[in-house]
Amino acid sequence: VCDRAHDAKAEADFIKAKVSLQPNVKKVYSIVSNKTGSIGGNGHGGAIYGETTSASLQKIIGLMKTHTGFNQSSRFIDVGSGLGKPNLHVAQDPGVTFSYGIEMEKVRWMLSMHNLHHVLKHAEVQAESKTLEPEELIGFNCFFTHGDITEASSFNPFTHVYMFDIGFPPKLFEKLSEMFNRSSSSYLICYHPPRLIIDRYKFWVELLCQKNTTMHGSSENHIGYIYRRKNARPIRGTQRKKNIPCDPLFKESWEQVQMGLDHMCELVDKKLSTALESGRVKRCRTSTSM
Repeated sequence: VCDRAHDAKAEADFIKAKVSLQPNVKKVYSIVSNKTGSIGGNGHGGAIYGETTSASLQKIIGLMKTHTGFNQSSRFIDVGSGLGKPNLHVAQDPGVTFSYGIEMEKVRWMLSMHNLHHVLKHAEVQAESKTLEPEELIGFNCFFTHGDITEASSFNPFTHVYMFDIGFPPKLFEKLSEMFNRSSSSYLICYHPPRLIIDRYKFWVELLCQKNTTMHGSSENHIGYIYRRKNARPIRGTQRKKNIPCDPLFKESWEQVQMGLDHMCELVDKKLSTALESGRVKRCRTSTSM
């Protein structure tokens, strides 16, 4: 239930409506399904891993638009980004200015970069056409990092912090709470209720709304919760980049996505090649000379 009565009708109309995906969102999911499969596994070890369906995620995004001002000027982070579907999704709808995912498991990170590589290649093909509608154009302000989120001290510069946090250990929640509370980030989207997020882990947030979601490849359901920072200031879409604080862990990636499609294609290719080379076992040659 959402906390603002004047938003109730808008939310009810949205939920009743058949969920539809923009053409560019559909195309991205088609590319990802073709390259790495439709189910969000393809990893090993680590925490519990799962993904909401594209329709469920679209419902969450719709609520984010209604209740949090989620739009093209927003900056979105997915903590534990897996194969990258939420990041690629919001890069299309609403087409955020910065969509960033961080993943500890190297296999999953490499698969997300593989997906991004092919999405960018399609965007390159599109760039040669001048007949496409805006909702068909592939957004490319997206990047993934193989790393540890706890190396950051805050979630700056992100306006919206998203995490499929089923299976996150208590110590990680405590660290994430500290990071969020010292950030300027206004919104938290996750899958744990207020009794844990607010009462136990002390995130400085209040619940805005919630929505039931379904999972890929199973009948499992989880409730997605949208929280707002207490006393959050309205997000200004015209805020200049130089005035936005940014944690050092995210700074380089944020700068890279501002440099255009050609640069992003080269960067992703380079990162993938380096990762593949580092994963190969080098053979030592024995000398036959005396």
